[in-house]
Amino acid sequence: YVMNRQVNTVPELWKEWTVGLGPGNPSIRQLEAQYGPSWRTSSSAANFFSRRLRIIHEIQRMVDYEGLTEEEAVNRLE
Repeated sequence: YVMNRQVNTVPELWKEWTVGLGPGNPSIRQLEAQYGPSWRTSSSAANFFSRRLRIIHEIQRMVDYEGLTEEEAVNRLE
C-alpha cells in the first residue's frame, strides 16, 4: 500500500489514518499495527509517512491533553 498523495486536507488524512480511503484500502493505523514500518518500502514513502505522522500526533495530543474530540481536533487543525 502507498499513502495517497492526493490527500490535501486534515479530514482526509484522518480518514486515511483511521478507516482507510474506501473499499479495499486499509487504514494506515491498521498497517502500522500489523506490519510496523515494513509496509513503507521506499525512503520517499517513509519520509512522506513521517511528515503526515506529525499531523496525526498533533490530533492525538489535542484529544489527550486538550480534551477535544477527534472531530474537533481535526477541524481545528484544518
